[in-house]
Amino acid sequence: MRPTALVVDDEPDICELLAITLNRMDIATRTCGDITSAKQLLNRESVDLCLTDMRLPDGNGLELVEWMQREKPGTPVAVITAHGSVEAAVKALKVGAFDFVSKPLELNDLRKLITAAMKLRGGDVPVRPQRQNSPSSLAVAINLPRGSQASHGTAPSATTLCGYSDRRPRSLRRDLQEFLR
Repeated sequence: MRPTALVVDDEPDICELLAITLNRMDIATRTCGDITSAKQLLNRESVDLCLTDMRLPDGNGLELVEWMQREKPGTPVAVITAHGSVEAAVKALKVGAFDFVSKPLELNDLRKLITAAMKLRGGDVPVRPQRQNSPSSLAVAINLPRGSQASHGTAPSATTLCGYSDRRPRSLRRDLQEFLR
């Protein structure tokens, strides 16, 4: 049976990018946009690992880490955030996070994190080798300068997050699928 990961992030594009990556690693993925829906899903289903954003609409991802330590002990949880600091990383690890990773994610680092989490859980993940001519990072978030669209309260699109412009004739999804082959 395929292992299952839960991705908790309020940005649907990031959830989709992580789901594509995990699927390429032969890991089924469930996604939620907030802590409440994540807890509801976890009460219905079992997962082998969880990747959660730090800042969520209904609270802090560390609340989910603490809840999972009580309710789902033994399930590795990694906190993935664009708002990382040493203090946040230390706090995440103290409340029980398996790892703390800053965005943008390096694809090879994400694969290593997932593989290590699955080994902790007692499973094994066949990690597909990366194509040699492909870039080594999957940019799922960037820090945009002040005055950009994202700093005015609107979330950037997946094309913005990954450095694509709307003038490109190829779709982001097609490029990602080719990249992950």
